[in-house]
Amino acid sequence: MTISEATIHSGVQDAIQALSEFASASVIVNDYSVYDDPVSNAPYVLIENSDEFETRQDTSVQTTAWSIKLTLIEAFTDWTTTLNSFRTNRQALIDMVTGNTWAFGTSEGFDTTSLSSAGPIIPFYDSYEDEPAESLPTFIQQEMTLSTEEF
Repeated sequence: MTISEATIHSGVQDAIQALSEFASASVIVNDYSVYDDPVSNAPYVLIENSDEFETRQDTSVQTTAWSIKLTLIEAFTDWTTTLNSFRTNRQALIDMVTGNTWAFGTSEGFDTTSLSSAGPIIPFYDSYEDEPAESLPTFIQQEMTLSTEEF
């Protein structure tokens, strides 16, 4: 059985939306307009198409592994408050994968194998800002990779 990337996206979206740290409308798939949305609606989780996947036909059952991109986006208020809030929200995602709150996938025929950082925590500046070097960021963000595998 082959699981589509869209099915995995939907399952991941549902699982994150169920967490108290994230509003349902703040967990989105392939919609970069989130950067134009109000900072008051943050934190956001942007689920993106996979850059990496592997499908195998040389086993008794066809398998596919997906590396799903997640970007955690936190509204900037001040450095301490923002980084502490970011850390709390990132921990919720980690706990979702490693703890008892992870409840999707197994009924659809896939499971997660890991969640890992895919880069540093970086600031995001409003693209309309004239002097970004002298201004504070609008958001801070970090890309992560959620690895899944069919079983």
